[in-house]
Amino acid sequence: NLGQLYLINEIQTRGRGESAEEKQIQYIRTYKVGYVHHEQKVEVPLLNLQDGNLFDGNHSGIEIASNKYFKPFIAQYIKLYPVEYNNHQSLNWEVIGVPLSKIDEKGLKMFLLTSSVK
Repeated sequence: NLGQLYLINEIQTRGRGESAEEKQIQYIRTYKVGYVHHEQKVEVPLLNLQDGNLFDGNHSGIEIASNKYFKPFIAQYIKLYPVEYNNHQSLNWEVIGVPLSKIDEKGLKMFLLTSSVK
């Protein structure tokens, strides 16, 4: 719960731990994303334009993986669903965006036109 509506344009993930023993390294390789506006009751799947609805996650426990190749979306609630993982479903994640209350109509249109979405 982000507490208010945000215009989201990037999701970053990172695993947990890096050691000599592979058994201790935990990270999510692929995941799905769902989101909900504060007023709607139905969760919407966020689709990755390159690979159906799976997002690439991490390949180690310490790197930060960034996903921003999707159409920016407006949400208050966001949920990640791990699909493939290494040893255990463990991750840190962050959403990058701007509170909708901070963007006027002109700014919102400019943001959507100049985003990294192809």
